[in-house]
Amino acid sequence: MTTDSDTPIESWQIDWGDGSAVDVSAPASGFLPLDWGQGVVQVGNHRWEFTREGTGYTADDATYTVEISANEGELPEGRFEFSVMNVAPTITLTGDETVNKDVPYALTLADLVDPGQDAVQSYVVHWGDQQSNTYTAGGLVTHTYAVEPGGVTISVDLVDEEGTYYAVAEKQLGVTRGLTWDPDGVTDS
Repeated sequence: MTTDSDTPIESWQIDWGDGSAVDVSAPASGFLPLDWGQGVVQVGNHRWEFTREGTGYTADDATYTVEISANEGELPEGRFEFSVMNVAPTITLTGDETVNKDVPYALTLADLVDPGQDAVQSYVVHWGDQQSNTYTAGGLVTHTYAVEPGGVTISVDLVDEEGTYYAVAEKQLGVTRGLTWDPDGVTDS
């Protein structure tokens, strides 16, 4: 938090607008020593800049009003509004780089992160061969490719309370022509 005021600040009070307790602090010197940079309050010739990281703002797509005052009201109050926007979930796709045609392919839907208080409700896997499956949980899923050998792109959509996030992760996969056992010998499939 910084100020360009000529009035020494003995304490400041910040109401973060999220229902948490009001921060009341005393700077180490007569002026505020921190430069937090994101929020800006300008009242008269007093200017405060600050951010808050981490806790408190849990609602997606919400607007908060932050109020700040110094020296127990001796200096003018300032306020500003800011918005917390929903952040799309992320996921990691792991599995082999190639699979033989007509052999089940194992894909792991792992490391799901959905910030805020959202919960992913469904995982839609587009296998890259015009086939899709919807799952209610991550983990190991399988698919058998009946397409001609070549490359496919697997993509995953995630659905939570906020909506659908398309192709949040992709994986390239090579489908190869496998060998099959025939009593008369090994053949190309």
